[in-house]
Amino acid sequence: MTVLSRLWKGVGLDLVIGKALRGREYQFDVQSTLKAVVFNRLIAPGSELSVLEWLKRDVHFPEAGDLDLYHLYRALDFLIEEKGRETP
Repeated sequence: MTVLSRLWKGVGLDLVIGKALRGREYQFDVQSTLKAVVFNRLIAPGSELSVLEWLKRDVHFPEAGDLDLYHLYRALDFLIEEKGRETP
């Protein structure tokens, strides 16, 4: 996970998502949630529910904290909202 975290930061995803999150208030760490989803898709692709199982069973990713399925859906909703803000 350390390598993936370095890549996440190296390509600037932390800055892009951090900028998009400015001024928004969430009750959970959206960036860490998105990292968990992306890392899961790279290592062991599956459903959103499988992300939670993977985090509990197979990896050590303390950044994710105590995520639940709602957090995953809300983080993905955030991405959809941001995609809608793109200018052609």
